[in-house]
Amino acid sequence: MQQQNFLDSEGVKSIVVGLPFAYVNQYDIKTNKIKRIPRSLLIMPPHSLPYTNHSFDEKRYIDDILKIKDKFDIVVACVHRSCFDKGLWVKIFEKYNIPIIIGADVTDKSGLLRMSRIFRSLNM
Repeated sequence: MQQQNFLDSEGVKSIVVGLPFAYVNQYDIKTNKIKRIPRSLLIMPPHSLPYTNHSFDEKRYIDDILKIKDKFDIVVACVHRSCFDKGLWVKIFEKYNIPIIIGADVTDKSGLLRMSRIFRSLNM
């Protein structure tokens, strides 16, 4: 609320919101159905949107990941649906045998639930 008050005092119209996936059904937490995978690493590269164009430095990004990859039993890339559809990040992760999962999308009614489960399953 302090942030909203500050922004309001500066003439910036704002609304306080939280992490959207925090509002999804808490069933998984209450029943311990989701177990965090030990020695896992979730990577989330920058993403595009359907109406944007990008030229990410995928090689530089993967080089940084490869420097620490051996510290983990599994490294998983969460790629935005738009990036996946455009082929961004896909080839570089496949080249280095990094599994890809699709992240949230505004048109996906299960997107927040999936992201909540992803965040609970893998270390970031």
